[in-house]
Amino acid sequence: MFLRTLSLVVLLASFTLAADAKPRPLPVKEPSAGTKVEFATVAKILQKNCLACHSGTKAENGLIMESPQSMIKGGDSGAAIVPKNSAASLLFKLAAHLDDPVMPPRDNKVNAANLTSDELGMLKAWIDQGAEGQAIIAAPLVWQPLPSAVSPIISVAITPDGSLA
Repeated sequence: MFLRTLSLVVLLASFTLAADAKPRPLPVKEPSAGTKVEFATVAKILQKNCLACHSGTKAENGLIMESPQSMIKGGDSGAAIVPKNSAASLLFKLAAHLDDPVMPPRDNKVNAANLTSDELGMLKAWIDQGAEGQAIIAAPLVWQPLPSAVSPIISVAITPDGSLA
């Protein structure tokens, strides 16, 4: 009976600790003073870690992160960024693991990784500098002829914008 009661107490304590556990913040290395961060730099970070789940093709929780304007508009949880205020920007808080749910999720299906301290610094600086910029539109694909030795496939599916095949 004692062991059963003790195991119940330990189990309840572990649930309480897990519920109270706050995310562990990631380090942020801000760029040197006076460094202007362009959206093109931030877009590369987002492309690598965020757009698989937050794009026009797949907008998880209604959030599209392809342009500053769409991030300001936000998704189901409201605005993802507040220009000139990274501390109030949900995108920065979740990416830096300052709040729950942390992004990217631990066991995500697209193998997105946590942002590095340099990437978090660039994101923070870009937001604090006003989060300006326009969506970067990929250049159109230019198809090259295949060598005659290659046996081509009969068809291929391509997204309407031509960015994915």
